[in-house]
Amino acid sequence: GAAALGATRLGGTDDEAPTASTAAGGGGAGPAVPTSTSGTDYADPAALRRAVPGLLAGAPRALASTGDALEDRASAESAPQAPPGPADPLARLRDPAELAACLSALATTPGEAVVPAALDYASYGGQPALVVVLPAPAAGAYEVFVVDAGCTAGRDGTLAFTRA
Repeated sequence: GAAALGATRLGGTDDEAPTASTAAGGGGAGPAVPTSTSGTDYADPAALRRAVPGLLAGAPRALASTGDALEDRASAESAPQAPPGPADPLARLRDPAELAACLSALATTPGEAVVPAALDYASYGGQPALVVVLPAPAAGAYEVFVVDAGCTAGRDGTLAFTRA
């Protein structure tokens, strides 16, 4: 089972894309959640586990073309990000209310607030996906969910899950 997580309020406005400063829990409601739009196409749970340290630090690492080597993308992620365009399949999940609804689907207890440790708007196996890193019951451990663009309350749309 997942750890019981503390309550939080998602900050930001409807027209801003989440960044490390306006991510879930931002806007003065608590510590900012490292949030990135890496564009990484995670291929498998092992790739997710390798990426967790960078996601938690706010500097996601993308898989290089070989699939084995990791390429540091911190400089690309430090640049300001433009608001999502209409072609962004994950745009709905950038809205704080929609993100909160999606995260609620990952709760182990109905009504429980889910506070992510990190978020990455990316893809999994070529499909647009949101990577959600949650604290696990064991200290220093994390549960990593990959959900599809249709994630909402009552339907998490999990594409992959692993522990790191």
